[in-house]
Amino acid sequence: PEPVPWEPPLPPNPKTLGDEPRPEGHNEDAYAVSNTADVYFAQLKQDSRVRKRAWLAGDKDTANQVFTDQSVTSIKDQWVDNPYTKEKNIQEARAEIESAVRMQQESDDEGTKFSSGVSY
Repeated sequence: PEPVPWEPPLPPNPKTLGDEPRPEGHNEDAYAVSNTADVYFAQLKQDSRVRKRAWLAGDKDTANQVFTDQSVTSIKDQWVDNPYTKEKNIQEARAEIESAVRMQQESDDEGTKFSSGVSY
């Protein structure tokens, strides 16, 4: 058999989204929303994008409105509607309450003890 004078084309990469190439060292976890601070930063990024596009297009009214675009407000709605995060938030709140109750009980128990001096 004769060698092929050209190389076969590479198969398409299913991981690329649209025409945008991924930057070097792309980390998908960096875009995961796992707490309320992540929600705020995601909203801030999207709001900056929307307002910059409006400013470049000459739409001063939209460029001067903060957190009013539907794409920005939907980020928080998606966070609240996510059942995993609701459950996680409820668990975190329950743990905080239990911890506060436990600390209160421990301080009450220590308050009834009498000491004869400094305890190290």
